[in-house]
Amino acid sequence: MAANKWTKWMVGLSSVAAFTTFVGLSQKYDQTNSTATALNNDTSADSSSQTQTEDETDLFPD
Repeated sequence: MAANKWTKWMVGLSSVAAFTTFVGLSQKYDQTNSTATALNNDTSADSSSQTQTEDETDLFPD
């Protein structure tokens, strides 16, 4: 019974660690992607002949 308890704790803690890492990486990717998109929009806004609405930008991120 004691060995089973340790196995459950180890699986539980490793699951929490994996989930936390996944959430952290996904937030980091979202922030990096948003920053790159904002920089691309700022530099190309003057020379672009196409106009995009805010809704189109959200639907089709770079």
